[in-house]
Amino acid sequence: MNILQVFRHKLVNPLAIASCLLALAACSSVELARLPPESRPAQFVHIGEITVETPAGDADELEKNKELVTFIKAELVKMLKEEDFVIVASNEPRPRQVTIEGKMTVDYGNRALRMLVGIFGAGKGTAEFALTARDASGQVVASQHQDSSTRMGWFGGNVTPAAKELGQNTANDLVEQLLDYGGITRKK
Repeated sequence: MNILQVFRHKLVNPLAIASCLLALAACSSVELARLPPESRPAQFVHIGEITVETPAGDADELEKNKELVTFIKAELVKMLKEEDFVIVASNEPRPRQVTIEGKMTVDYGNRALRMLVGIFGAGKGTAEFALTARDASGQVVASQHQDSSTRMGWFGGNVTPAAKELGQNTANDLVEQLLDYGGITRKK
């Protein structure tokens, strides 16, 4: 008796077979292997120039910009190290190295206007951030561009935390792109 005869004679219920297959599938798991760092197209990362600019910024805003640069660079390094990238200080071309550069433009707006009026974007603060990763030949292998704005709020909103969050989100998305560039599955 072959398998077709078994089904024809209804010795085996097709529903029972489907249930068993479903149970086996539910109990099994597939873990995708990540490429080891030495096999990635991009293993080494140089953090190049990251700038934060403010149109007509005063001394306080320029100091905030310096803090943002330090914060963004630290976040990038932390995220890249979590994914086993090697951070290098020198930008001397080497195989499997990318250089990350970025520019953030922050307009801190007018907090008093945001607090008192806040309607129709009065005093709105904005931040725009672009990050790019290039390989040794100068070809762009990953890039991100995002923006954010702070409008009204009881205390007028604060642009600096919004700019930091924008920096983190943009950096995280760029690191994910670098992992995709190498055909690597993300750590969970």
